[in-house]
Amino acid sequence: QVNALFEEMSEGEFTEEWMQKYTGRDDLTSVNALSLQVDSMMGAQRCEMIGELLPNLQYLKLSESRIHTFRDLGTNLSNLKVLWLSRSFVQDLGGITTLPVLEELYLAFNDISDLSPLWMHDSLQVLDLEGNLIRDL
Repeated sequence: QVNALFEEMSEGEFTEEWMQKYTGRDDLTSVNALSLQVDSMMGAQRCEMIGELLPNLQYLKLSESRIHTFRDLGTNLSNLKVLWLSRSFVQDLGGITTLPVLEELYLAFNDISDLSPLWMHDSLQVLDLEGNLIRDL
């Protein structure tokens, strides 16, 4: 079902109308959880629109997506508490500071080798990094 909806997306951009159809809600400010697969590699889909359209999002599951860096998620997910990005081709944690209240981060089976962007992330309580390229902590 998700892939069929993505094919209906115009120019790879999440629109208000598309998100209303996907979530089943006219009032997108009432959406606090979302699960979908996205492809932000080479500009295929503009994932930064998720936070713009869903300003009260607290739980976001993007597992088995294609997201190279946290910068692809934009700067409008400031209420996000839990993020799943397992098996999503993530290589770069740069930009994670735009998620100031993030408490749980699931990044199993990606290509992450540098954890330094997490050092100043005080709200993080759960971190899953199984199957990444990390050599030293």
